[in-house]
Amino acid sequence: MLNKFTQTICIPGALTTDFVSRFTVPSDCSLVHVSAYCTTQDATLKIGTSDDDDAYLTSTTVTKATDTEIDLDDFVDDASTGDAAFPHPTDGTVVLVTVGHGSNCVDLTVVLTFTEG
Repeated sequence: MLNKFTQTICIPGALTTDFVSRFTVPSDCSLVHVSAYCTTQDATLKIGTSDDDDAYLTSTTVTKATDTEIDLDDFVDDASTGDAAFPHPTDGTVVLVTVGHGSNCVDLTVVLTFTEG
């Protein structure tokens, strides 16, 4: 219970167009943390599902040469309560990570940390 796993996305070189990564979660889980970094230029980051591309995280700026950390206060609030909540994809959910290239961001890395359950 509550084992952690990560999904890492690395894009070496200059990103000259928007990028979308898709993966299917292997079990019910919670997205508890995201870290992102690019060496030059800013990028934008959204995280969602195949049904709603910003269901978990609306457009957030990844500032050049600065570690960007995303946690509970940054995720989309629970629609039923309006309170801060960790996104909770269920087994088989297709998660989308959308990167807006900004002005050709370079060497982007995004790490998503999940807990099972």
